[in-house]
Amino acid sequence: CDMDAPGNVFGHVYGPGGKGAGPTVLFEAHLDTVFTENTPLAIRQEGSRIYCPGIGDDAGGLALNLSVLRALRHAGIVPSGTLMVAGTACEEAQGNFNGMRKLLTDHPEIAASVSIDGSGNDRICRQGVGVRRTEFIFRGPGGHSWMDYGAPACLHAMCRAMSAIAAIEPPTDPKTTVNVGVISGGTSVGGIATEARAHVDMRSLDAECLLELEKEVLSRVHAAVATENAFRGRPGGVTVAVKPYAGIPEAGAPCG
Repeated sequence: CDMDAPGNVFGHVYGPGGKGAGPTVLFEAHLDTVFTENTPLAIRQEGSRIYCPGIGDDAGGLALNLSVLRALRHAGIVPSGTLMVAGTACEEAQGNFNGMRKLLTDHPEIAASVSIDGSGNDRICRQGVGVRRTEFIFRGPGGHSWMDYGAPACLHAMCRAMSAIAAIEPPTDPKTTVNVGVISGGTSVGGIATEARAHVDMRSLDAECLLELEKEVLSRVHAAVATENAFRGRPGGVTVAVKPYAGIPEAGAPCG
């Protein structure tokens, strides 16, 4: 069993040809779970059922991972190639699937992947969903809400941008979605903020649709900033930085 920098834990079941022989199939479930603050984490059992936060997303998947290994050993089944079994880190929230990205980057021999996730066992998904996530950082001169009124405001620019993104109507076939998941900024109700941030999640079943959606989102954000800067004709403009989600965190760093 091995562990890499983001915290993925994985091992192999080799076929008769040994290491490196035949195709490698990855069987994985993610380790991390996101809870709201002060969520009770106690595990309880009621009859034949066990309840705890994250049991469907994705403690159940991890248990199934281990059950597959136990079943293979019990039945004496030897794979024709290599079975790689993993608990992957950094799936949730700002982890941005970095554990899975790292695993696939470090192990190009992986030919196929099965992901165990969710609380149901009534369906199998045979297609992956493409995801692009971006953080927009709006910055401006700031000031006092009364004394400096009229100066371009980064929070106003962000609100214009997020409203424009909310108005996008992505295609339904192939299914494509866009979501403003987190916004933050400002320090006082009586102050003009110097910085505001927004996290945007874009998904699609089609790679080209996802790229087109990303272009449209970027275009609307920059147009919103230009509108805010020109709105009252005051000097000292708002800028926006486009920041892709962070890469692989260092060992021991939180993944979200």
